[in-house]
Amino acid sequence: VLFFPFDWHTRFYSPVSYWDKAHYASQFVYFEIGLNLVLIGYLFLPTLMRQIRKRFLDS
Repeated sequence: VLFFPFDWHTRFYSPVSYWDKAHYASQFVYFEIGLNLVLIGYLFLPTLMRQIRKRFLDS
């Protein structure tokens, strides 16, 4: 349902599925894992680098 709650009949049929292997689910899982790793690195890398610099500069 594309325009929920306004229109209950219009649907978007995607050629890609998370669950159906016949619709690229096995390829999409690698993309999703890679994207998650990149985003986790983007989130935690600045804090980790700050901690490392602080330890080496204080020693």
